[in-house]
Amino acid sequence: MNNRKYLIFYNPISGGLSKDKIIQFLEDFFTLNQVTFWVTPTQINTDYQNEKNLVLQNNITDIVIIGGDGTIHNIFKAFYNLNIYFTILPFGSGNGLAKHLNISTNLNNIKQLLLSSVCIQLDVYYFNNDFMYIVGGIGQDGYIAHQFAQSKNRGTLNYIKLLFNRPLHHYNFSLEIQNEVLNLDAHYISFGNGNYYGKAAKLCNFAKLDDGLLDVIIVPKQKPTFKILTYLNYLQFIQKHELPYQNLAKFNNHAIYYLQTNALTIKNHSDAPMHLDGEPFFANNTLTVSLSPYKIKLRV
Repeated sequence: MNNRKYLIFYNPISGGLSKDKIIQFLEDFFTLNQVTFWVTPTQINTDYQNEKNLVLQNNITDIVIIGGDGTIHNIFKAFYNLNIYFTILPFGSGNGLAKHLNISTNLNNIKQLLLSSVCIQLDVYYFNNDFMYIVGGIGQDGYIAHQFAQSKNRGTLNYIKLLFNRPLHHYNFSLEIQNEVLNLDAHYISFGNGNYYGKAAKLCNFAKLDDGLLDVIIVPKQKPTFKILTYLNYLQFIQKHELPYQNLAKFNNHAIYYLQTNALTIKNHSDAPMHLDGEPFFANNTLTVSLSPYKIKLRV
């Protein structure tokens, strides 16, 4: 471990949780093991150029990220094309990647992660000029992500309140996947590279972090009903099917689409709001999605 050098990023407000104890633990752990490290808070609207220079000038080998999926998104985005390892410590409102990998904030678990020489090669997907590593959405959940970003309150409970305060809207889309075209009105289109959306909601049963395939779920406009039934219909559906379909054919009474692909194009005719890894994302009316040649080296 002595040949490693660490840069630690922490989000002071993620999850509404204090980071003082975990930062003190890391400082004590690295000092005891005579490991060189730097600690810095995350920033808003930055490309982290100073921190990139720090990494390159000091041959930093590892980045530790303390925060939720949105925090991880921003740090991955800035550093993922460098030859560097990442460790995530889940302290956010949504911790979908940590949930998928069964990573906890137990101190023994954290020690094992820091000492680990095992890593996975995490897929990354381009969305126009941005990227996604775990989950994204356009439509209903995109709207909630935008509202959450503007809210002064953090935490899972506040996210749930926003979800159920929002009427179930629908938007018009055109999708092109594997030379097939689908035009429809939908409540939302969700993308998953991992299983979980946030801490508890299981979004994509069949998603794998490193298989080169993005799972896509489309919930077309439903008959007027309570919005909870739309979600329950989907949860019931994913329990009944062993494998996702590979095309755009309808295959159940609720017309929920689930497929896997490494590329697709979406025309967003209604300017539906969108998020990537829980972070609000703004794009023009045409959204091009593709698998990145880069992989993220994540210690597990």
